Amino acid sequence: MPLPDIIREVAGTADAYCTSVDRAALNNENSLMLTMTWTLKLFPRLSPGGLGRVFGGLRLALVAAFVYALLLNGGSIVFAALAMLICTDVLQDLRHFQYTVYPFLAPMLLGLAGLCAILFRHSPASAKVVLPLSASLGVFTAFCANMRSSHLPLYVLFFLINAGVLTRREPRRVLLPFSLATVACFAVGYASFSWLLIRPLIPDGPHTNRTHHVVAHPLVLGLALPPSDLSRREGIQWNDEAGLALARRMIPEATYLGPDYERALFRYYWSLWRQYPGEMIAIYWSKLAASGKGMFAEPGGETEHQSTARVLALPGVRINGIWLTLLYLAALSASALSWRRKGSRLALMFATLSMAAIGLLLEAAAVIPEFRLMYHAYLLIYTALLALWAAQNAVDAMSGWAQTRRFTDPHPAANH
Repeated sequence: MPLPDIIREVAGTADAYCTSVDRAALNNENSLMLTMTWTLKLFPRLSPGGLGRVFGGLRLALVAAFVYALLLNGGSIVFAALAMLICTDVLQDLRHFQYTVYPFLAPMLLGLAGLCAILFRHSPASAKVVLPLSASLGVFTAFCANMRSSHLPLYVLFFLINAGVLTRREPRRVLLPFSLATVACFAVGYASFSWLLIRPLIPDGPHTNRTHHVVAHPLVLGLALPPSDLSRREGIQWNDEAGLALARRMIPEATYLGPDYERALFRYYWSLWRQYPGEMIAIYWSKLAASGKGMFAEPGGETEHQSTARVLALPGVRINGIWLTLLYLAALSASALSWRRKGSRLALMFATLSMAAIGLLLEAAAVIPEFRLMYHAYLLIYTALLALWAAQNAVDAMSGWAQTRRFTDPHPAANH
């Protein structure tokens, strides 16, 4: 049934439905709302199912951009095909969240990393190309950041790494001005999106909430996961009402998501570090150890029947977040070294993907450590891709060894 018909069935007319909203409200991370708005302007008679298919198509396009970047930068066809299979396998298990931001989180990271690699791979080191390209990527980065604001540092990192590699082709005398102009155009593109599309959403009068996701709120409440003596003693729980009560200990007049809310919670958070530094260190060490727990299929866990998680599961092996951190750091070091020594663009891609995985694992340790597919799908996809990348490196090494032996063996006929 088309959405306008559903509205008329509920409220009589679309105008009556719209005028029933009589209070200004501000939502955070508004790109999903903007996507819905633009889609319904193009297809006014769209049904809820049709809207879900549009969202699915956008996610598939982002994954396809990433897979094409793998091929463009040296990945084999088998590698690319399996990467597409892994991504779609994980995303199909998020289909019951199809009208929310959660299925977009992993495709946004993969897609933006892929787009940066594609665009800078094809672009000449020319200001006429690079500067408009940087501005366009700034606009798209702003769109992605307004889908998940905590990922903004990772999005910016993708741009800076790829732009830095490209601008280094310039002569040394113009390297600094060219680099600064590239970053400035990126910032202008980002600011333009925010000013034209996000700023008008903020009500003129008194309001609560922000257009970005707050930081102190999940940081403080995350101390309750898993529960500890400190969290029980302080009354820290994973619910919004507890956040407001904790904020009012610092600023009694604070309101939920109001002007003083974040400031009060940050003040409370740093007071815990001053009073209980030993307990805070122990809490974060246990949270890091618990990070990613359940990512590999376990009986009774969320990923028990998830195909990719089952393939990665090793019988009797339980990898905790500390080992995962070391694994991701080793992957980052190996890929960065491969790029530096051999100039491998695929290694450069995996270096950026590894940085994102480390960042998300640390974010999980700070907030919700136990694996949740809706939040941490990227970590599962990255870990599976890491195994594929290791396999491709092994095949490439054997191929190189075979080619070297073929052309250096003094008795090829006898060997034949």
